Amino acid sequence: MNKNLYNLLGSFSADEWNKFDDFVSNRYFAKSRDYKEIMSVLRKYILKSKKTEELTEECFFVEMKEKISRHTLTNRLSEINKLAEKFLVIDSIDDKTVSFRSNLYGKLLGRNLFSNFNYIHNPVKEKLVPNDTEDYPDYCKVLVSEAHYHRINGEIPVVLQKYLEHSEYYAAYFLNKSILLAMDFHFMKLHGYDGEYEVYNKYFDILNIDEQMQSIIAKDSPVFKPAVLMYYIYKYLLNASDKEMHRRVIEYFENNMRYFSMLIKTDYYMKMMSQYVHMHNTRAAKCIPDMFELMKSRIHDGETVDFSHQRYPATEFRDFVAIGLLNGETAWVENFIKKYSPQIPASIREDEYTNAMVSLYTQKKDLLNALHVINKQKQSSNHIHNLDMYRMKIMINYDLDRSARNEDEIALLKKYFRKKGIDKKHREATNNFLVNYYKLIELKESGQSKGFSTLAEKYTKTLLPSADIQWLKAKVTGLLPV
Repeated sequence: MNKNLYNLLGSFSADEWNKFDDFVSNRYFAKSRDYKEIMSVLRKYILKSKKTEELTEECFFVEMKEKISRHTLTNRLSEINKLAEKFLVIDSIDDKTVSFRSNLYGKLLGRNLFSNFNYIHNPVKEKLVPNDTEDYPDYCKVLVSEAHYHRINGEIPVVLQKYLEHSEYYAAYFLNKSILLAMDFHFMKLHGYDGEYEVYNKYFDILNIDEQMQSIIAKDSPVFKPAVLMYYIYKYLLNASDKEMHRRVIEYFENNMRYFSMLIKTDYYMKMMSQYVHMHNTRAAKCIPDMFELMKSRIHDGETVDFSHQRYPATEFRDFVAIGLLNGETAWVENFIKKYSPQIPASIREDEYTNAMVSLYTQKKDLLNALHVINKQKQSSNHIHNLDMYRMKIMINYDLDRSARNEDEIALLKKYFRKKGIDKKHREATNNFLVNYYKLIELKESGQSKGFSTLAEKYTKTLLPSADIQWLKAKVTGLLPV
């Protein structure tokens, strides 16, 4: 079946589904096809029940009154997938966006429709300015169109001004992209890929980027501010121990936030978090407090925190909870869960809420409440969540001196473990947990420490280890002789 289509439609909100229904009914897009019945089945299984894994060819044949062949069904689903992709693009275009205006202006002037151009674009009444560097190339097209119009009217000083703006925006875009590419090579090098990194360093030397940036920074032009921010971040990435550059990055971002779009802000948060992750993993610094401050900054900013996306896993929500707890901020995490868990899509909200509350209660040593939350929830449709909850229950029983009950829990886990659809890496993670859990029991019962001294060290090599890895590390360390 068409998994790409199911994934795509699964990301649609209810409002987008309604608009897409109208879209596929439009004869300009659908031609002579009638997709009503197929769309009805898709809506039932994807939007209403969220049971995509149950959507098979037979579902369509049972639900649809009109009988069609398997070959025809495959073709129709492929056509709907193409329409969904086209819908995403068209729905994202607004008549006030830079990309829309750049294309429209070009079309009008290409047809010598100067009066139409003048009608929709009056520089006195409207100043179309991009709010994101990704809009800069399209805005440059707008400026060229404006210059062409003013040239026809003989307004040469205005023409020159438009081309001056054009050069500035293009230079800012080029500079920003160059720095972002350099960052990409830097992150690739951190992950073991060193193919083109030195070549890019030489390219940067030719540009004499440091000297250029000093004059650009002094100019303090809003057009170049995104590039300046990325330059500071890049310098900090190259030298994580430079506390002065770290301070400068944060101050420049906070002092110029009004100039940055949501995409730029999101990029800032992601890159800074990646740097903290690297520093923490390499033991260059303990960055949990920095991560926590970065998360609080995101929440205070407000624009870039949105847990309502139709996707799984809701990793950002979990990261906020995990980092907050690692920083010892149980009260903050409790308020965070209360405030933001209602934003999570209904299809995964219960899973994410359960995971968060179990983590919170465990951190507070309130194990009975943690166990109560696990037992209260029905089995989820998500394998990862269910495996997490099985492991958590086993750990809590151990901590409550109820290890004997775990034989039944482990038997249930092994039975669940054989289900189809569980990813290989999650099977391996669960199997690894069980192997080490039995080693832990053996150590506790025998009192023998041989072979276990390496286990504690093994569990220190990840930034935000899963709850079971943190737990195993703590238990093994606690049982080793002093």
